[in-house]
Amino acid sequence: MKFIITKEEIDLIPPVVKRRMTERDLGILYDIIDKNKRFDLYNPFDKYLDITLRDSLGDFIAEYIVVKIDPNLDDDEWTSEENKIYKIFWELMPFLKKKYYDDLYDYYMEYHGRSGNINESNKHQNKLQHLYRRVGEIENIFNEYDDLFIRTAKSLDKDGFIHATSMFIGDILAGRLEEKGVDFDYVTLRNQIKRFVQSHFYQELVDFYNKHKKQLTESQDERLFGELPNSIKRRLEPGDFDDLELIIDSKYKLRGYYLSGNFENYLNSVISDSIDTFVVNNKSDMYVIGTDLEDYYTRRRKAIFLFQGLIPFLKEKYRDKLYEFYSNQ
Repeated sequence: MKFIITKEEIDLIPPVVKRRMTERDLGILYDIIDKNKRFDLYNPFDKYLDITLRDSLGDFIAEYIVVKIDPNLDDDEWTSEENKIYKIFWELMPFLKKKYYDDLYDYYMEYHGRSGNINESNKHQNKLQHLYRRVGEIENIFNEYDDLFIRTAKSLDKDGFIHATSMFIGDILAGRLEEKGVDFDYVTLRNQIKRFVQSHFYQELVDFYNKHKKQLTESQDERLFGELPNSIKRRLEPGDFDDLELIIDSKYKLRGYYLSGNFENYLNSVISDSIDTFVVNNKSDMYVIGTDLEDYYTRRRKAIFLFQGLIPFLKEKYRDKLYEFYSNQ
């Protein structure tokens, strides 16, 4: 099948990725997906979709993008650049789920139909699922229950919000169909709609969550900052938290951290090491040749010890972000 992409679909690609990809690159990625779609068909569809797209994107990044890194860089620079590339190109996942959902769904259903694993009742459920996409009822629910979704976003983490919202939409749509007297299996259809929403409306749900969670996060940050010792507050300068975020972002995907044990060990290691790096880069003077070296290191150790008081603040601030990455490894 020939690869085709419309201008509207190109507009859905995150700008940070679009600047780094050509239409030829998208065609290569399509070919990889087309090759990989033959595998993992024994899984439920939502897992099959996720595995196929993640494996294909990983293959594309490793085989066609990472190889462009300057081979003259040293190991640390190479690793840092490789991590940046993976972080940027993984932003394609929501786009890929939207573009390839129908193609992979049809392939999956055709395969299981040939294998005799899909009965007529399930085929009827799948047709109903596509009906809801065409009539736009899902978009209407977002508007109709906006206040409820805002409250849900403020009380759950991102994964919990996506699960609860998609399940709620499934219940609403299955309930409406039930009121019309249609003969169908309620739980099966609700779960199909839930998976459909999570695939086709993933980015919309994430954007909604981020928009409304941000207000709560800002108030939480103010509360946490207020709880910091005055000895730290007096030494913080504008831009320090931006620098800390950049340091944390440069570390938390490094293999040595997330293979270090359970999540709490991983979280503690990333935050503690990031503070050490921050202090050395931002809060310690350069050693002056001829001065007392032992005194210099004593002052630096004291500064590191002082700023370790940021650990509870940073752990709470970045816990959800790091957990999302850790749980997918």
